[in-house]
Amino acid sequence: MAHNTTTMKLWTLAEISGELATAPQISSTPGNNLITLNDNKSLCHLPYIFPFTDPSGSPWNAIGTYEGFAAIALAAQHLNAGDGSIVPEVAALANNTCGVKFNVAAFDTALSERIAVDQIIQITDRTNGQAIANGGPADDANVLLRPPCVILGAARSAVTMPTSLISGLRGFPQISPISTSPALDDKSQYRYFARTIPNDDGTSVPLIARLNSGSGDKNTGAKDESESWGVNHLAVLYVDDAYGNAFAQGIVLAAKEMAPGMKIETFSLAVNPDDAQIQRVIASMAESQYMYFFAILASSYDEIMTAAYNAGIAGTGKHTWLFSDGVGSEFTGRDFTVGSPLERAYRGTGTLSAQGGMPGMKAYDALVEGLRELGESVEDKEYLNSLLPNQGITNHTDVTDSDSYLTTPGFVAPFLYDAVISAGLSACNLEMNHNATDGSFALSGGDHYDAIV
Repeated sequence: MAHNTTTMKLWTLAEISGELATAPQISSTPGNNLITLNDNKSLCHLPYIFPFTDPSGSPWNAIGTYEGFAAIALAAQHLNAGDGSIVPEVAALANNTCGVKFNVAAFDTALSERIAVDQIIQITDRTNGQAIANGGPADDANVLLRPPCVILGAARSAVTMPTSLISGLRGFPQISPISTSPALDDKSQYRYFARTIPNDDGTSVPLIARLNSGSGDKNTGAKDESESWGVNHLAVLYVDDAYGNAFAQGIVLAAKEMAPGMKIETFSLAVNPDDAQIQRVIASMAESQYMYFFAILASSYDEIMTAAYNAGIAGTGKHTWLFSDGVGSEFTGRDFTVGSPLERAYRGTGTLSAQGGMPGMKAYDALVEGLRELGESVEDKEYLNSLLPNQGITNHTDVTDSDSYLTTPGFVAPFLYDAVISAGLSACNLEMNHNATDGSFALSGGDHYDAIV
């Protein structure tokens, strides 16, 4: 690989993109998830399967999809160049120590399970690569569909479940930065699934610990109320899908174990509820006379909170609403008219979420700085924009030209950076420990997954 002669930060990725454009050879060898280029370079292809748009086609960046893709590209660059500025272990890959290089691609699920499943089926279909290898047509759509080394995504657990089932059956590891359903821990179904975020069972425990001090000391029964809100009744509103069901059940089980005297009542909503269902469920929640609510939602936030306000269980100064991290920036950072129903309903609400780091943590600060430098580079921003999906259809500049783009990492970027570094270091370790007498290096999904986890 040539040395960088520009000020571009993502120069190794740009070089690889150029090589692929002129020599789109595609490995279709069973048991090998690497692409081989003309110079026998082994390439680990990292497709990112995530919602860049909403169903209307407008850009969607509630949890930092765009910043997440930039973090993926930054991690791949660091692996290719042996840059240990964020993860020191990566410096061991400098001077082409590793014979595997990394490139990235982006696919837009548009918040649709169907679209995500169709994409995974195509991306993991080795016959696409075989057709091109045999001299068949290589249109733009097929050129993108190179066999993945590791698939990054999806977002909601309800989408990650069917996609990781397919990718696992076809021998490809898949890592999600945000799918938290405990059901995904079932290796009999999701054979090669991993994640860089705790599952919902791990999130339920601190929630209950914060709300209720539990049964107290096992010997004396004394309770420490200093870190607890003293909540004895909690209403849980959840979306009726794999993510919501598992999370709600996790809260019930955590309360049963940690605070057996605490009463939990659950209320479910469809993934995309209509107004009638919202009104019915909110009315039932109001009848419970509970004062604390935890919401695990996927959509319709404003409609739900408006109904809660009208029912007298939000915006009163007496009722408390908390949300799971699935809300992203759907209501944080928004401007409301002071005194309006939504401003009152959201006033004092909070979110419970895992974090990929905090200011003051060395690695987190270095990632923030790395993303900021990408945002200040015209070349890097143009390159990232060229890789975004649905070009000519989606007005990505609504996000990428905004003043806030790449100034903060968003929610998923730290988890995605970790995912790529983990996948990269494990692939390189396998390659560097490969015995050349056994022939050329091949990376199977099983060996790679075992090395990752």
